[in-house]
Amino acid sequence: NRTCITELIQNDFSIANLTQELDAVLPNGIERERMLTDYAELRTILGGEGASSRAAAEIILLAKQA
Repeated sequence: NRTCITELIQNDFSIANLTQELDAVLPNGIERERMLTDYAELRTILGGEGASSRAAAEIILLAKQA
């Protein structure tokens, strides 16, 4: 339960916030390696390709059981 990348939506989206977040994750950014490591971990947790299809199938199965 941690943030991999900051979502800039609605009032959080500004030139200043965008610049700050991009500077952190672009090459040589202070958060880049952490972000890449987090994405690799997410890929492992989700099971690689087809994760959204597997999640959708599970949701349908659970909905049918309800």
